[in-house]
Amino acid sequence: MQGASLDEQTVTQKAAGKRLTHRYRWFTDAPLRDGRDAMLVNWVGVTVTDARGKVTYSSAFVTSLPITSDTVAEIVACARARWKVEPRGSRLDNAAVSTTTFIAVPIPGTPKALKKVTNGLTPAL
Repeated sequence: MQGASLDEQTVTQKAAGKRLTHRYRWFTDAPLRDGRDAMLVNWVGVTVTDARGKVTYSSAFVTSLPITSDTVAEIVACARARWKVEPRGSRLDNAAVSTTTFIAVPIPGTPKALKKVTNGLTPAL
């Protein structure tokens, strides 16, 4: 976003004999749309590279949760898990109607994928 300052954190982990580097970038209080009454959200992008520097995963998420250097890794892990589960038909057991919009944003750029997922339950009358 033009004029926004990005916070950044890089974490290198070794798992299953592989070294992966997670690069988190985020900024807060971005308007979700144009206008004075626009909801403010927080944007976080993640890029995962292997030991040779090859990008193995790259995505971005928008959330209303506060993002700090202490919470960014957990927020991204939860967003990735939700992105994997919901489009595959997982249903919420104790909900009325839940519609979630997922926007995968290339870093940086405009949305490249937009998916609406509904849990299929009807609202209680």
